Amino acid sequence: MWLVPLASHLCYFGLSMSITKNPRTRANQYRSPRTVSRLMRLGWMYRRGFILLCAALFVWVGVSIPSLLGYATYEVSASYPRTIERPWGVAPSHTKQEERCLAQAIYYEAGNQSRAGKEAVALVILNRTNQPTYPRTICGVVHQSTMIDGKRVCQFSYHCLERYKPNPARWAESLQVAKKSLTNAFERNIIISVGQAQYFHARYVRPQWATTKLKVATIGDHIFYRDCQQKRCA
Repeated sequence: MWLVPLASHLCYFGLSMSITKNPRTRANQYRSPRTVSRLMRLGWMYRRGFILLCAALFVWVGVSIPSLLGYATYEVSASYPRTIERPWGVAPSHTKQEERCLAQAIYYEAGNQSRAGKEAVALVILNRTNQPTYPRTICGVVHQSTMIDGKRVCQFSYHCLERYKPNPARWAESLQVAKKSLTNAFERNIIISVGQAQYFHARYVRPQWATTKLKVATIGDHIFYRDCQQKRCA
């Protein structure tokens, strides 16, 4: 904690010294205008330099103190593992078919997103399998569709569209996320932020149903929602 008073004293001393260079003080009133002008520029240079130095010093102190005191986020602390088990629901049966259905949904819905974005989509799908209003299997959830005015509408839009050939690197990561998710294991920050969300959509669309749901998180290009409590959103 000695860094805080040290930084404060250094900044106070520096600014005080720069202020004494002010050419408008009584000691400078007998000097030539040219000399006074030079001293004014020098004084402003002192002030700007010390202000920048103080700002950098306080930023460094703010970043350094938590690590010096032993504080750390759950992502690096040994007592808070990064990966935890989903505390609600049970994972669906881990079969090759379920694995492939989940990997396809992750790839076509979030293939261009970060690993966290992929895990968030996978969590939504698994959350749906534990709800009575959705199919009990992953393939059933991601292939769910209905007919509206003679047109087929899919819960996951990629299932109604022509699929393109997967990018090998993105497909490999999507498959990794699918395999991990089927063990019911997710990153702690995904469990905390997304939680029991059952819905998501891209940020560039405004679906009507979103007004009846509670927004819980935004990860990458997707916004995640859960059902509102007590029939209304707070």
